Amino acid sequence: MSDTPNGPGWWQASDGRYYPPQGSTPGGPPGGVATDVDPTPPGADPTVPLAPGAPPRPGAPLPPPGPGGPARGRWKTWQLLVAVVVALLIGAAIGAAGASGDDDGEQVAARDTTTTSERQTTTTPERQTTTTPAPTTTAAPAPAAPESKGFVLESINIQKDFLDDFDATARIVDTEGGRGAGFTVTVFSGNQVVATLSGSANDMPADQAVTVDLISTDDYRDWDRYEFQTDYEF
Repeated sequence: MSDTPNGPGWWQASDGRYYPPQGSTPGGPPGGVATDVDPTPPGADPTVPLAPGAPPRPGAPLPPPGPGGPARGRWKTWQLLVAVVVALLIGAAIGAAGASGDDDGEQVAARDTTTTSERQTTTTPERQTTTTPAPTTTAAPAPAAPESKGFVLESINIQKDFLDDFDATARIVDTEGGRGAGFTVTVFSGNQVVATLSGSANDMPADQAVTVDLISTDDYRDWDRYEFQTDYEF
């Protein structure tokens, strides 16, 4: 017997192996049954299938391979190949997942490092600006208008006349009313008297300013202050 036919006439038994032609002495089917003897009992119907394990009749077509024949062996080989390929694919997937996990871990560590670096920032305190309030300036009260004997010099305009002498126009108020009076304005430059101006007014109403012309024969010059006085009443 052989796993492959070795020449013309070799036939394949139910065990999947090949046997020499009928009449050959070497080998033989299992069980010691001669290949040239018809195993069919006398008077038996040759069309009736043989018992399980019995060799086929000479000249009869070979039965299909059984479950344990070459087909089953080839199927086991394919299953083994598929299992190996699946195992390789699973191993590759596990390796890729592990590498991806390492990369993700490195990226998370990098993000953690960045976050820590951002948190460790030094904040410079803001400068404290001190605002000094501006000094409050209180205007000095205007000097009281010169007053003499109930007559008040409300205003005066001292100037130079056409003869280059001192000349003045004054606004004088009588606080009592109905009086007349003569007035004098003395002009100074430092402590020196530089001019004397005189004038008068009649029947001055009470608490109303009256214009009084004051004249002088003194030459006009620079001055810095003056004094007012009432010389007489009438």
